[in-house]
Amino acid sequence: MEPPAGDAPLPSSSVIFLGTGCSTVVPDTRCLVTPSAPPCPVCSQSLSLPPDQNPNYRCNNSLLIDYCNDDGAHKYIIIDVGKTFREQVLRWFVHRKIPWINSIILTHDHADAILGLDDIWIIQPSDYKSDFGKFPVYLTQFTMGRIIEGDTDKPFVSSGLEFVPLPVRAIVASYLGGKQKLHIYPTSRDFYLKLSMLMPSFLAAISKSGAGQLDLLILEANSLHGEALDAVKRISPKRALFTGMTHELEHYKENQKLAEWSSREGYLYNYLTMASACSSTYNLPPAGDNASPPSSSVIFLGTGCSAALPDTRCLIRPSATPCPVCSLGISLPPEQNPNYRCNTSLLIDYCDDDGTHKYIIIDVGKTFREQVLRWFVHHKIPWVDSIILTHEHADAVLGLDDVWMVQPKGCSNDVCQVPIFLTQFSMDSVASRFPYLVKHKVDEGDEISQVAHLDWRIIEDDIDKPFVSSGLEFVPLPVMHGVGYVCLGFLFGRKARVAYLSDVSRFLPETEYAISKSGGGQLDLLILEANTLHGETLDAVKRISPKRALLIGMRHEFEHYTENKNLAKWSSREGIPVELAHDGLRVFIDL
Repeated sequence: MEPPAGDAPLPSSSVIFLGTGCSTVVPDTRCLVTPSAPPCPVCSQSLSLPPDQNPNYRCNNSLLIDYCNDDGAHKYIIIDVGKTFREQVLRWFVHRKIPWINSIILTHDHADAILGLDDIWIIQPSDYKSDFGKFPVYLTQFTMGRIIEGDTDKPFVSSGLEFVPLPVRAIVASYLGGKQKLHIYPTSRDFYLKLSMLMPSFLAAISKSGAGQLDLLILEANSLHGEALDAVKRISPKRALFTGMTHELEHYKENQKLAEWSSREGYLYNYLTMASACSSTYNLPPAGDNASPPSSSVIFLGTGCSAALPDTRCLIRPSATPCPVCSLGISLPPEQNPNYRCNTSLLIDYCDDDGTHKYIIIDVGKTFREQVLRWFVHHKIPWVDSIILTHEHADAVLGLDDVWMVQPKGCSNDVCQVPIFLTQFSMDSVASRFPYLVKHKVDEGDEISQVAHLDWRIIEDDIDKPFVSSGLEFVPLPVMHGVGYVCLGFLFGRKARVAYLSDVSRFLPETEYAISKSGGGQLDLLILEANTLHGETLDAVKRISPKRALLIGMRHEFEHYTENKNLAKWSSREGIPVELAHDGLRVFIDL
């Protein structure tokens, strides 16, 4: 923002743009996974520099208000926590030294505004004995919580700052607040489908000819369909910033055009601008001396725990002795850093007998988009043919909203339905969180939204009831994941036998028998969670006795190189090779 007029001191309150992109964010992974000819220039540029130096890299819309009240105390208020929330915290909370959040305001209930709620615990203030201070979330009844109303006459107070709801369509709301003459933060696509949707009470509350001129208007750029500048002229703020940009808008070119528009309309040069939030491969040897190298493989998209690594708490509120693993987690770019770990997820590149490749993914968690952007591009994975879910926790399902960007093309509607295999228990949970993915129906007026086309298929947590996904048979492996909670692992492979167990606190006897050397037959590869076996991981590996084991799901107690040195000694002693896997690792194995 510009400094206040006259000799007034610089304000100590501020707003921080955590994200300025659309729902699908930028780069649009489709432009990188299945590039057009010529390549999309904006998405290509968005990878040319690190995100913290690149205004064309845009996460979901989100605004952080650093509000300094009269006694000098700072309160941190965030508007919207979308799909890219953890990435935004990791990058901008650390960079801006934001220690926590005091309150949250939600504009609406779409995925790009709420799917980060599962990660809110990492930035809660530690005011209470439980170390997790409760704090208010303000949202409409439709979205549920600390209820507010979509009425300009019914303001509310969040962390000491008053906000006026600005209803823009039905239950979608934007907010107006601040001591200086009013900040507005509208983000909903519904609001901007047509300017005729601007409610009179809304215009009166924010326009110069109504309640008074705004100091700053923060406005979505895309969904106005060419009428964004007309809206700015009608509202006539002192300054305007655009947010919510799709990949059609290149930052520097668009800002040059906006500078020319500002000059032509009689405004200052920077009156109107676009805002910005400024692998390794391991080959398993083929059987026999003359066997040809296998073309099937498994790719570790993520090897971390639910919170992923680095744990943002260790960076936002560091201890006296900084956490060594989380510090290492940001010492190198993620693609070069085995201590940077996204949510556990496995991609199976299955090459069948006729040479056709099918891509099967197990679990799509909170970090799914980041994993696609990094590893699909790196390993040249063009799409996903089917999905399998181990359970319904956030670290396994919250990426479902982004599955549309990796759907295969070629059907009559240009988008094929992707089969997704899950238990009835998981189905019920997913249906309550993602009703629009289950019903195959978008809300009226939101037809331009990108929604995954999924074919939901119920499986059972029964070893004796296998299923086929994209031509490959999978045997469900029920295990305990905490007290009284059953999670699934999977056994697959016609030639080499692979068992994948990502969330295990205790083995069920029938599952351990099915995958052990002394039971159902020796595994070629065991992929096993390292953390929740409470020190018994290696004992479990000894009992199962696979040809090789790779460990996943590591928290920040596990430094990659140190632990692998310790495991190398154990492996030599016990005769079973065991290592920690890492994000991006590709293991070629004949399935």
